[in-house]
Amino acid sequence: MYLWRFLRKRPLSLIVSLQAYLILIYSYCEIHEVILRTSISNEKVLKLTPKLIRWIALGQLNGKLFYNSTISSECSSRRLMKGGGYKRKYPREYKFGGRELFNYPLHVDVVRQVCRFKQGKSVAKGSYKNRDFPLLIGAEGVCPENVSEVVDILILIKSSVDHTAERRAIRHSWGNQHCWPGRKIRLVFVVAFTYKSNQMDWITRESQKYGDIIQQQFTENCHNNTHKFLFGLRWGLAFCPGARWYLFVDDDFFINPLSVLRFLDEINPHLRSRVVAGSVIQKSVVVRAEHKWGIDASKYTYDRYPLYVAGGLVLVSFDMALQLYIGSRFTSFLPFDDVLVSMIMNKLLIKPLLVPNIFLYLPKLRRFRVFRSLMALHGKLDWKQKSWIWKSLKLNRQCNLRWRRAIESS
Repeated sequence: MYLWRFLRKRPLSLIVSLQAYLILIYSYCEIHEVILRTSISNEKVLKLTPKLIRWIALGQLNGKLFYNSTISSECSSRRLMKGGGYKRKYPREYKFGGRELFNYPLHVDVVRQVCRFKQGKSVAKGSYKNRDFPLLIGAEGVCPENVSEVVDILILIKSSVDHTAERRAIRHSWGNQHCWPGRKIRLVFVVAFTYKSNQMDWITRESQKYGDIIQQQFTENCHNNTHKFLFGLRWGLAFCPGARWYLFVDDDFFINPLSVLRFLDEINPHLRSRVVAGSVIQKSVVVRAEHKWGIDASKYTYDRYPLYVAGGLVLVSFDMALQLYIGSRFTSFLPFDDVLVSMIMNKLLIKPLLVPNIFLYLPKLRRFRVFRSLMALHGKLDWKQKSWIWKSLKLNRQCNLRWRRAIESS
């Protein structure tokens, strides 16, 4: 009786209350289902290959998952800087965003974040999380599964989906394993995504044939070289953990393998863990106009860039690759990969190392005599120019390849 009177006097409030109660029950069930789904996904993670686990760990910035155990190390700037020849008299306990001249966000002590990651801790809090694109082609079979199996050089070539001829030329010339005597190398082409279905079909077939293509789902354009570089770092750390050196190259570069090996052998062993090397550009002026290399003042306020390594060819040691990747997650995005790397290095208090004899322009034929010491050359070469290079460098003997066939394949 009392219940009936209550319902007659307050029908609307009761309906609202019932709706709220049902929503509460539904929300609880949905959350419980999400928790169950999460626990199942975690179990699946444990069943994945070590390479995929490392890939996920880097995306989550989870040091414990990446190393599969907690690593004990002193998390201070003094300990971390000792191996690089830069010593501080005190641990850094303040927010740090680089030298004052190029104080670029995020204003986070990146050195400390790297150290905490190496301790097996999660450092995802406060990092950028909008750069984790789906992995389309992983090429898991390129490198050995075991971390102890050393790969001397991992070559990561930034390429476009439609650059089939360039990739074929590299495979048949300087990218061939025979051109790197006494060293174990692995080579992959880093490509982006395209909405052109015919090009996606080509790249899929090429990947199935050669097994040396990796692809992530960000679109192909000139400003996505940064994504390619960061993708290459993450892929190398996850899928090629035994690599000592990373060599990032654009697909329009020509490389002299012997000069690269000679340069690496001459680097001081105590500094090898902290090397980012290439053609160093100084006091580069920022372009403000609407241009391929232009950038708005709201994204970058300074008139000049710090010291940076031109993105066409960059040598990175394994330990620096990890530091650069973690640093990238605490650095605002820039469309130019070389400038972004310089900003991360600025936060890490590291200067780039100059590599001699990298030609960023195409010299005239009369200067081909300088090719004896050539390490890298940027530009599209015709058949006559390629034949000159192969003969002057004696690559036909070094690579045990027929130079005419290698040249004509391009």
